[in-house]
Amino acid sequence: MKINWKKDLFSSTYQLSSNHESVGELKEKVFSNSTKAELFGVKIKFSKSDFFSSEVKIIDRTLNQEIGKIKFNAWGNKAVISLNGAKFQWEYEKFWASKWQIARNGIVVCRYKSKTSRGSIESTVKDEALILTGLFIYNHYLKITMMVVMFIVLFAST
Repeated sequence: MKINWKKDLFSSTYQLSSNHESVGELKEKVFSNSTKAELFGVKIKFSKSDFFSSEVKIIDRTLNQEIGKIKFNAWGNKAVISLNGAKFQWEYEKFWASKWQIARNGIVVCRYKSKTSRGSIESTVKDEALILTGLFIYNHYLKITMMVVMFIVLFAST
């Protein structure tokens, strides 16, 4: 399965498409600890207890039930996904964060690529929640990186 995504520079929404048709989105609420996502009709919510939490709940919005968790690595380059009883590893393939992947037992099941404000997802599994989780983790680490850069710029300018 191949999915393309795009995100405008100051937008908080990733638009997802396949074969030039809209198939979903990942939309982050500004100043909120939750993000809503949808892909092929599957509706998910990612919920953190607070901004600095290293763990995120994955909630099926249709059933209003927790279906998994994400545990972030403190170094910002890996995460462990527990989803519907299975464990997956998320990590960057390239140092510059332009490629990342999700694997289970060492076998890659989803590959992601980014270039500025767009990218692609290739998945060997039809698991909408897992595919959305990979994009959510990337966005989470991207936000942290941007905050660190802004802090350094502000600190350096004073």
